[in-house]
Amino acid sequence: MDVAKMQSESDGKQIVSNIKAIYLQDISLSFDKPVLKSFNAAFYKGNIYALCGDNGTGKSSVLHLVAGLYNNLYGGNIYFDDFDIKKLNMNFLRKSLIGFVEQEPQLLADKIISNLYPYNINENYEPEEIDAAIYYINKLGMNDWLDKCCDGLNTYINEKSDNISGGEKQKLSIIRELLKKPLVLLLDEPTSAMDADSINTFFELLNAIKNDTIIIIATHDSRALHYCDSIVPLK
Repeated sequence: MDVAKMQSESDGKQIVSNIKAIYLQDISLSFDKPVLKSFNAAFYKGNIYALCGDNGTGKSSVLHLVAGLYNNLYGGNIYFDDFDIKKLNMNFLRKSLIGFVEQEPQLLADKIISNLYPYNINENYEPEEIDAAIYYINKLGMNDWLDKCCDGLNTYINEKSDNISGGEKQKLSIIRELLKKPLVLLLDEPTSAMDADSINTFFELLNAIKNDTIIIIATHDSRALHYCDSIVPLK
């Protein structure tokens, strides 16, 4: 699933170029049963937030709400700064300013580099784009893996992505969103396939960008919590 291409239930026309804060006010959400009830939260640029709670408490749903994917399904209000989310062009924001790594990320049946820059349809990559991709690959400990790939960044990922491991797929999905330089970064269980060293490096990368980014992580991984600036419990 390409979250950036998903149409929200309703989409406005307003375009923004900066996002300093996101407010969820008295949010209720139900599917077969209630998921969120009178949920309130505020997320500010410069912080890493951890959404914590048992399965079924709505952690992933909060991420989807912030991404504008449930716009006709919830009660309450969601604001990006002073703008009601329903008035924003969320399809544009997801493509350009919001990074979203889902719990089960999907990759394209295409080259590694095409997955990292999916909107560069002409595949004319600048040297600094290649350097940035290699930088994140090295930082997340994938350099040995890439060296073993038959054609480096041009190695083809097959349709089912079963020629790479789940951990490699997750890290490539994280790199894809980091390369977007998002103003909002949403991460669903990003550390589930990481060892302790990888988690430490991962949060080093997040700390390097957080001054310009609102970062929200849905997690039940206790190892990740002490790296976060604020914990938002869901019950």
